[in-house]
Amino acid sequence: MKFINIIVVTTLLFATNVLATNVTITSQKQTFSTDKKRQTYSGNVRIALMRHVTARSTSTSVSLDAAQTVLKGNVEIDLDYAIAKTDRAVMRQIEDKTVIEMDSVTLFYK
Repeated sequence: MKFINIIVVTTLLFATNVLATNVTITSQKQTFSTDKKRQTYSGNVRIALMRHVTARSTSTSVSLDAAQTVLKGNVEIDLDYAIAKTDRAVMRQIEDKTVIEMDSVTLFYK
């Protein structure tokens, strides 16, 4: 993204550590259901999974290349403790983590 004028942007970033830092979720906004069984993250969502944590995923389409996996359409990612649902997710391996990036995601806790 190119900017001609200098723009100062302040972003409030939320971070959630789950399961003793095996999973870290960051986003610009978080909302919780009243029963705490559903949590929505929006704005530059990033889920980081430690290498030993496995996540299973399903989607309508998948595209692969050497650097990333793109999941599109009815994306569901099973994180063992919750199901993450979104429309599009990009998965990358960065150092010792699997990083999943998306615009927004809703976690449904098991």
